[in-house]
Amino acid sequence: MTVRVVLVDDQEPFRAAARATVARVSGFELVAEAHSGEEALELCPQVGADLVLMDINMGGIDGIEATRRLTAAEPHPVVVLLSTYDARDLPAGAADCGAFSYLHKDELSIRRLRQAWADAAQDSSATLRSSGSGPAGAGGAADGASIDDAAGGSMRFAS
Repeated sequence: MTVRVVLVDDQEPFRAAARATVARVSGFELVAEAHSGEEALELCPQVGADLVLMDINMGGIDGIEATRRLTAAEPHPVVVLLSTYDARDLPAGAADCGAFSYLHKDELSIRRLRQAWADAAQDSSATLRSSGSGPAGAGGAADGASIDDAAGGSMRFAS
């Protein structure tokens, strides 16, 4: 089964690097790229996104608000927030916007993408798309968040 990935970031150099990383992950397909939260809200339902890699800071609708709106619908994609913040310094709203996790942009790798998808698939609040392609969302983080590594480069939001 193919994991349909949408990349949302307003910086072309990062999109190019992330595009190359996603292309190297077996079973993952980059189906769309968006430059803004507004564009992501249009594209994700159209392409049937399973996984959205969402930058936090963008002009217009930021990644936190776009994630909140994407995850309000069912089924919804798994959203991994991306930015250059230390995980301990994330902006208000990041932990409860509905994102499954946070990953520092410097930490984006084949292993981290596979792990985020595997974690979402195992999460008890994840639901499956009717196509059976994997989790269609993993709930929000109303109960807080936990830091996954000592460097603070990633965070899994509690569900």
